[in-house]
Amino acid sequence: MLPIIPTVKFLHKIKCYWAKPIVMKQDVANVFIHKKTNEVGMTASQALFQLLMLLCVVQMTVTNAMAQLSTPVGTWRTHFNYKKAKALAQAGNLIYCATEQGLFYYDKSANEANILTKLDGLSNNQIAQIKIHTSLKLLIIGYTSGALDLVQLDSQFEPTSQIITLKFIEENTAILSSKKVSDISFYQNTAFMSYDFGLVVLDLDKKEVKETYLYLGENGNALGVSQSVVVGSILYISTPIGIRQATLSNEVNLQYFGNWTTLKSPSGTALKGALCVTGTQLWIGSIEGDLWKYTNGQLLSTLKFATGIDKLITLDTQHLLIKNASVLRVYQTSDESVSRLTEPLALQLQDGFWDSQQKFWIADYANGLVSNISGTYKSYSPTSQDTLFQYRKDSIILDSDKNRWTRLGAYQGIMVETPAQKRTYLYTGKGQGNLPSASVASMTLDKYGQIWVGTTAGVAVFDDPASVVSGRNLDAYTPIFEKRRLLANETVTTIAIDGGNRKWMGTNNGVFLFSEDGTELVNNFTVKNSPLPSNQISYIGIEPSTGEVYIRTSQGMVSYQGTAMEAGDNISGKALIYPNPVRPEYEGLITIDGLYENVVVKITDVAGRLIYETKSNGSRAVWNGQYPTGGKVPTGIYYVMTSTDEGNQALMGKIAVVR
Repeated sequence: MLPIIPTVKFLHKIKCYWAKPIVMKQDVANVFIHKKTNEVGMTASQALFQLLMLLCVVQMTVTNAMAQLSTPVGTWRTHFNYKKAKALAQAGNLIYCATEQGLFYYDKSANEANILTKLDGLSNNQIAQIKIHTSLKLLIIGYTSGALDLVQLDSQFEPTSQIITLKFIEENTAILSSKKVSDISFYQNTAFMSYDFGLVVLDLDKKEVKETYLYLGENGNALGVSQSVVVGSILYISTPIGIRQATLSNEVNLQYFGNWTTLKSPSGTALKGALCVTGTQLWIGSIEGDLWKYTNGQLLSTLKFATGIDKLITLDTQHLLIKNASVLRVYQTSDESVSRLTEPLALQLQDGFWDSQQKFWIADYANGLVSNISGTYKSYSPTSQDTLFQYRKDSIILDSDKNRWTRLGAYQGIMVETPAQKRTYLYTGKGQGNLPSASVASMTLDKYGQIWVGTTAGVAVFDDPASVVSGRNLDAYTPIFEKRRLLANETVTTIAIDGGNRKWMGTNNGVFLFSEDGTELVNNFTVKNSPLPSNQISYIGIEPSTGEVYIRTSQGMVSYQGTAMEAGDNISGKALIYPNPVRPEYEGLITIDGLYENVVVKITDVAGRLIYETKSNGSRAVWNGQYPTGGKVPTGIYYVMTSTDEGNQALMGKIAVVR
């Protein structure tokens, strides 16, 4: 009986195991000659069989290639610091922790942390507050910009891809004060968001802004809100003029200041301070240092401190945490006992709670997510994902003749010093260096020995450093892009050279990738079109062995897997191609590594028809799996050919595409 060959539709499910790979020979000349399929002696069934064989060979070899890269070409990774924790939210076995640079959640049952970033659909990284509505399974993220993300959680409280972003506050130009979310509280299916300009009410069913309370002062003046809590049907807000209260009812217009009253101390002064609730009990920590218990309209002072209470945090239904003068105390409501918290990992506590096993979970601004769940306190924040990249800001570079180029202070230009200690100074003006600005922010040496200089007024290039040292020509030239001096209105804070000699430039308005001569813009990354946490770029470094581009910003570091890679000494004559095979669900770039530097790369089908042509950047080329005119190529085998300027041609590999 003949074996049954599955249809091409299901080829991606086949796994083959052989002791030795099958090697198939192919006339290289045929690939560059336009021929019909039957002219190269391959029937449809033979083509299918070869595709099957290639898939099996690829199954055994592609893992090696993929191991070279930690992330596919054209994609991003984040390398944030998750130790500056600010807020916690608990649901089920998950603990969400907001930090200065991002968000993660810790799974107690699996003992693992998972990171959430803009790569997962979040609108931002600069989080101010988080809160989980457990019955609606909704995570609310409030950002420093005023924007809100509403993340739908699944039955286990894991995040889903359903994220709604509300930018009503962020985009409101009439708001002149800070737009940072200070606090989030719930009443039924309503969320109260505290801001410096007032209180914003969200309808969580409709996932939209319901109304805003802006003029809640005693005379109807604007009033900021730092915190809100609900006890029963009473809404309490902490404001600069004191704690205000109002009844939550459809018959009460809370936008009218006259429906709000101010809580008074027994001496008749307005109570000012922090709020928290244990069970149904309201607690007030005053700026005078009193801990007040508020029940049925009556205030009872339970503790008195010499300094004001900075923060109250609900730990569980019977315990609250008091923070004043950097001292942490746990207060038990049943017997009014107080104990000091002196854990070294919690000295900068920002938030916390006790879980159902009475284990302490803490958001600490120095140590991240801290807990004693294992018996002793330790941090559960994710560690740095990449320790190989080291931040380095070059103020001094050496040219090919070992001359030392030093960028001096603001508006002092560049000093060039020979090994014999002869010095030349470069400034603005013809015959003096011709820099766009004497304030030099960055310098680097490219693959051709040219020195690229970033200033506060754009870019300049010394294409012959030796002529500067000899005095023949002191002046740099300025690349022209779109009929203007390159980045003339930008401060170029950093310049990096990739494997294709292209220029990565960091500015205060994002990242620019230019061709090797600076006349063509290849890419421009900003916070709006990429996972960059900030447009203020301080440094760009490139890992030569992988082509990964590390970008340090004012709000943390990310990396981009670039399309160029250094040509090393290990060129084997065969390319590393991945993914290979290309599965039906794959939408990214196909990467071809291990090429000779800057060769012409041609992709052809089995008949020798040219499908795509490009030039390698360093030792890497990429293909999107499409025709130049658009549209994906069909299932089949595709050949990767290279040719040099001298006309030498070589078959570098094969790509199996399954649609």
